[in-house]
Amino acid sequence: MTKNKFLFGSLTVLVLLSMHIKHGSYTSVELVASAQAAAGAEPFYKGKTLRIVVGLSAGGGYDVYARLLARFMAKHIPGNSSIIVQNMPGAGGIAAANYVYEVAKPDGLTMALVPRELYLGQIGAVPELKVDFRKFIPVTSLTDENPTIYMRTDTPYTSIRAIQEAVQQGKPPPRMGATGVGSTGYVLPRVVEELVGMKLFNIIAGYPGASEVDLALVKTEIHGAGRTYVSLLERSRHMLDKGEVTVIVQGGTGDRKRAPYLPNVPTYWELAKTEEDRALVTSLLVSYNAARPFFLSPGVPSDRVRILREAATKTVKDPEFLAEAEKTKRPIDPLSGEAMEAMYKKALELSPRLKALWKELLGR
Repeated sequence: MTKNKFLFGSLTVLVLLSMHIKHGSYTSVELVASAQAAAGAEPFYKGKTLRIVVGLSAGGGYDVYARLLARFMAKHIPGNSSIIVQNMPGAGGIAAANYVYEVAKPDGLTMALVPRELYLGQIGAVPELKVDFRKFIPVTSLTDENPTIYMRTDTPYTSIRAIQEAVQQGKPPPRMGATGVGSTGYVLPRVVEELVGMKLFNIIAGYPGASEVDLALVKTEIHGAGRTYVSLLERSRHMLDKGEVTVIVQGGTGDRKRAPYLPNVPTYWELAKTEEDRALVTSLLVSYNAARPFFLSPGVPSDRVRILREAATKTVKDPEFLAEAEKTKRPIDPLSGEAMEAMYKKALELSPRLKALWKELLGR
């Protein structure tokens, strides 16, 4: 077999040499490279171990997604490689992002899974964040999380229009619970206010955590809150099922449509009237459309990027992977690395006014 491979490789070189003599289109370097390829170069990832560095603690949602991908992606990478998960919590994911961006070798053997909203730190000019998301190389995102604002139904605030009319009539704006400036519960209603051009909410941004926001809603201390639809189902499904709360605005799908499970709820896109409005919505929704984003260091060779992106694409279609995701109750709504690349670039093209607004929303 070895002898036959050698003869085949030699024959290929002779053919290429003949083409070079006839057409003058190959250099000596290209001939050597062709000979090596013909001899059957081993896959780069053969026998190697790929690391996924997770920017949050073990046991949480990001960690579960990283370990889920690690279990099944290796078999789709040519060369019998393996994947391990390393947790590197610190500074809300900044430590892991900076490590993979600046410290890890750009050899395609280290990926980062960072918090979905971390790229907003670049817009807000967070000094600790050293990452430029236009250069960070996205591989995949495993799920899309639809951001929502929901209200108690025993209030007059059951739609954006109803809130506008109530405020215009001199009634106090609805009280909204949030854990702090820059949190999801703070940012989502503030962006709505920017889009409609008036103050609509009294945001109480001082709750210690999501559980306290839930309790305040039950006790009617607040009228509503903002969080992803998945989180709403996990934390307040009993209220939703009983009709005690209703969603009044949503992020929608990646193609700017209403989610099929919320067909009567308007989207942020529908509230946007100008190009600047749409730029604001774009910058908001990236962190939800790419809710579990995996990245490679800048400078990773393009062929290795392609290998990992293709492996990720195959993984999210793998029946065993999907079965395990369903078993662990982790929704899968993937986004390709190529789509993410274009999305981050677009989201970071903001006017000075919107950059200043994001600094305000993030409490910077």
